[in-house]
Amino acid sequence: MQGKDKALPNIVPIERSISPEQRKVLRKSIQDIAQFLPGGDERRISFTHSLTRALQRSGLETDQTNRLIGGFVDASTALEFATKNSEWKSTRRRRVILEEE
Repeated sequence: MQGKDKALPNIVPIERSISPEQRKVLRKSIQDIAQFLPGGDERRISFTHSLTRALQRSGLETDQTNRLIGGFVDASTALEFATKNSEWKSTRRRRVILEEE
């Protein structure tokens, strides 16, 4: 049983939060896409903050977050390929690279 209500089936997820590590990867994957936006740094920062805030307020579940991260990684990899950035082949292909803090 999940929670204290006996009428609530076990298949309904109650906890709608993601781990700090997953949140970090989500933010980085959004930043990776933002770097390809035309315009200045202010626009890229605004896009990153707005999308991150909207997604975090939506109460994403772990599996939903994983699907979004996968899509963002594929999109940024495709953008690297389209801009003739050779890193799409080796450095970034199908993963998010976090900088050490």
